[in-house]
Amino acid sequence: MRYEPREITLRDGTRCLLRSAEESDAPAMLEHRRITAGETEFLLRYPEEVTMPDKQERDFLRNNLESPGNVMIAAFVGDSLVGTAGVQGIGSCAKIRHRCSLGIALKQAFWGNGLGTALMETALNAASAMGFEQIELGVYRENTRAIRLYKRMGFQCWGATPHAFKLKGGHYIDELLMGKFLTGQG
Repeated sequence: MRYEPREITLRDGTRCLLRSAEESDAPAMLEHRRITAGETEFLLRYPEEVTMPDKQERDFLRNNLESPGNVMIAAFVGDSLVGTAGVQGIGSCAKIRHRCSLGIALKQAFWGNGLGTALMETALNAASAMGFEQIELGVYRENTRAIRLYKRMGFQCWGATPHAFKLKGGHYIDELLMGKFLTGQG
């Protein structure tokens, strides 16, 4: 799905453009993944695990633009990619077609400045526009900042996976499974 560009103003007055990530954004998207993975342990990958070839990232972004059930929203300040939010359908089988998942990543310099909220609102609106009835995400139990944001956006805790993540030092972290109904159910 293609998201119509929208300019927003962050809390500190910074102007930010939200738009669909294009194929030409592939290098910036890969670099964004590496940077954000290095700024927090709360993302799935370590920076050195961001190894997707540029062509594969271009294909992924093109598929998102062409898919009626996926969207990748990129946040730019000037020419710099500072945040992303992606919505993807869980699957195409009839029994799960109503569900989608959400992932979000911001550069640390933009935490607490309203960008996370803007990306979440945009992703939720896109998920509804694509016809999904519920949206789901996983979050590290220790990521209290993100959990507060998700709860403020109407997400509820639907369960947990113990020891879902094992960090390099051997420390385990549980994953909270959170979700939100996008229609009148629940």
